Amino acid sequence: MIGVIVQARISSTRLPRKVLMDIAGSPLLTHIIDRLKSASIFIISKSVSEDIRLAEILELFAAKNIPVVPLKGMVLAKRLYGDIAARGLGVDFDFLIKESDRKRTIALLKEAGYAFDPDNEIKEWQWQYTFHKPMTTMIDLHWDIAMGFRSQKRIDGFWDGTRRVETDGAGYYEFKEEELLLYLCAHSVN
Repeated sequence: MIGVIVQARISSTRLPRKVLMDIAGSPLLTHIIDRLKSASIFIISKSVSEDIRLAEILELFAAKNIPVVPLKGMVLAKRLYGDIAARGLGVDFDFLIKESDRKRTIALLKEAGYAFDPDNEIKEWQWQYTFHKPMTTMIDLHWDIAMGFRSQKRIDGFWDGTRRVETDGAGYYEFKEEELLLYLCAHSVN
């Protein structure tokens, strides 16, 4: 359940009782509440359609036997808050893969109609690629969780701290609690 507080003071000095003023037959506050209700319906419907798109992408990874950890977004919102709409909508899906699966994953995403320009990627980072597809959500493909100080031992430790999650046809991995906390701390620094 998501709640919204609308501060509606009647004692305004510039325009007293403005929230109760009649606009097109209804008080201003009624118009504000109606707009907020329609916005929340949009967020929920957008979240549901993105959740479907995410499941389709996870099914692609599962079909090719590529281990993947969905990072951030709806999977994290569902896990932490029990609701896919509990976090703001992002503009991309972030996935962590093993670096050894990078070429197979690039081929998989290209088969699915995604494109990326390796010459456009920031070379010094070399920890992620961004894939685009018209009229759909971008994908950020990561093989590390941090921009600098790459360490295979650290990356392997994160993968050792994952567990398999089975969903309807789209199994994936998620971080165990300790690794999730470390990831969230590292991500907030980025």
